[in-house]
Amino acid sequence: MYRTVIKDTPYGAVNTPVFVRTGSSYAVFTTYTDGRGMNTVTSGVAVYSFDGTSLTFVEDIRSDEIGSITSYLTRYVGDGFSGVIVAAYNGVYKVGTDGSRECINTYLSKTYCTHSAPTLVNGKTLYFITYSKSILFSMTVEGKVVGSAESPLKKQFSMAPVVVVDGRVLAGNDTGVFTVSGDLPPYTVEEYHAETPLWEKAALLIAVILVILAALWAVMRYGLKWEHPYRELHDRIFCYFFGENYTHNTKSKRKLRLVVAVGIILTSVVALASLCIGSETTMGVGEALSAAVSAIQKGGHSLTYEEMLIYNERLPRVIAAFAVGIGLSVAGAVYQAVIKNPLVEPYIMGVSSGAGTFAVAVITFGFTFFGFFSAGSTYLTAASAMVGGLLAFGCTMLLAEKTGGKSINYVLAGIVIGLVFSALQSLMMVEAGNKVSSALSWLYGSFANMGWDNLWLVLIPCLALSMVPLIWAKELNLVLLGEDQARQMGLDAKRFDRIMLILASVLTAFCVAFCGVIGFVGLVIPHLSRMIMGGDHRLMLPTAMAFGGFLMIAADLLSRILMTGYELPVGAITTIIGVPMFAYLLVRRGKSYDA
Repeated sequence: MYRTVIKDTPYGAVNTPVFVRTGSSYAVFTTYTDGRGMNTVTSGVAVYSFDGTSLTFVEDIRSDEIGSITSYLTRYVGDGFSGVIVAAYNGVYKVGTDGSRECINTYLSKTYCTHSAPTLVNGKTLYFITYSKSILFSMTVEGKVVGSAESPLKKQFSMAPVVVVDGRVLAGNDTGVFTVSGDLPPYTVEEYHAETPLWEKAALLIAVILVILAALWAVMRYGLKWEHPYRELHDRIFCYFFGENYTHNTKSKRKLRLVVAVGIILTSVVALASLCIGSETTMGVGEALSAAVSAIQKGGHSLTYEEMLIYNERLPRVIAAFAVGIGLSVAGAVYQAVIKNPLVEPYIMGVSSGAGTFAVAVITFGFTFFGFFSAGSTYLTAASAMVGGLLAFGCTMLLAEKTGGKSINYVLAGIVIGLVFSALQSLMMVEAGNKVSSALSWLYGSFANMGWDNLWLVLIPCLALSMVPLIWAKELNLVLLGEDQARQMGLDAKRFDRIMLILASVLTAFCVAFCGVIGFVGLVIPHLSRMIMGGDHRLMLPTAMAFGGFLMIAADLLSRILMTGYELPVGAITTIIGVPMFAYLLVRRGKSYDA
């Protein structure tokens, strides 16, 4: 038995080997991967010689040279060449029987991405279908693209090779099968790949920024009744960082700087460890940093094995865990202040139950939103989770307002709505069948699906929304005094409470969208921060942000390395880490601690 071994790890594949006769023997070509399907990091083509009785290794062409491979091989003999043609991430390659390789086309794979093997017709023409847009291409064996046709079906995913019969090309994707008769129409670059002008990109970015600024102005002007929103926002920010009233005294300032510095150092150390350490591959600090910098400079293309490991897997997870840890910690602190209950956490308003119900529905029943997404789409699951979480929050707010709008009403309403959605969730889990493991993985929390394509949808909203309560830290302190005293100080407590609850719930929805439900962080980190810095939110919130990211990154690291070959639920790890820490501080500071 022959297997490809990289760094003491054997690799194989389910793809069919290809045999090409070479004199009295055969050349055997086979692909191999690390078994991660669409998330493959390590893959390649192995070439062997077979004399009828035994195999002899000839050459190994790895993905760090030609890019990731997820398709079958196509046999090609002609024009003095004997071997196979393979579609890899970095291009379309010819691999000879002696292991030689030649890139015949880089544009097609890099621009459109194909996960299906090319179909060779009459020994002269190759037919491809792209993965995401189902565009047909015809190309000569020399690598020149000569024809193209777009699928009449909705733009879904294609992974099967096309079939050509009597001049008719048949292809399929997730929504159906379509055909094209005769030669494909002549290909032009502008037809499918017209680059968006730079001025259009800049205009779109400016438009998005203006919309965000206008929405923020409307909230401050009409929600908070600020006469001059941006002037007051400017004054509050400068007062927060530089004003004399920022902290009670110089001692508190120094203590805050020290605590935040410790949190930043711990977060940096555990983030670096998360980049270096994995379940199977461990690197030195210098090697990991060098690979990260090199991969970023290359823009994620033509990466070595180490660069792909850092850039595609570990770095996005570290950044996402950092953002989610901060988001859940801040959301927990806001909930505890507004509801005035030390036992509440970011999911008390039913957000987790609603998000879990909608996510389980997508995972278990293959809901595609009327064909706009593929079954089991990560984006559809995330969007559904956000919608479900916000829907549950809306129901909680409505029920709480109808029953009096007091703090206890919000807690009870959240429990009731959460129980309803949890019951629906349990009923769906009974019908989940073999998809129950995927649903449970989401419910218990995981960063396994984080990549650069969805990282920004977590990072930017979580960090941006987490910064907002810092501006209103003084008002959060007033809320703790009670509604009457807050009104005497010029604060409409009810309106402020609603805004803060909406903010915290939207923040929580973004946190759970792609990584699932992760408990404990939003409950205990605010308490740890109060034990260290006291109840002033101007001191407590920065402390919670400093240690929330640290705890989440540490939990994600442990979830990957504690059991080889398995990834444990992040939520369970956060609890295992946090409970002893919290118990220790509670024993040491419990008598003097007032939540």
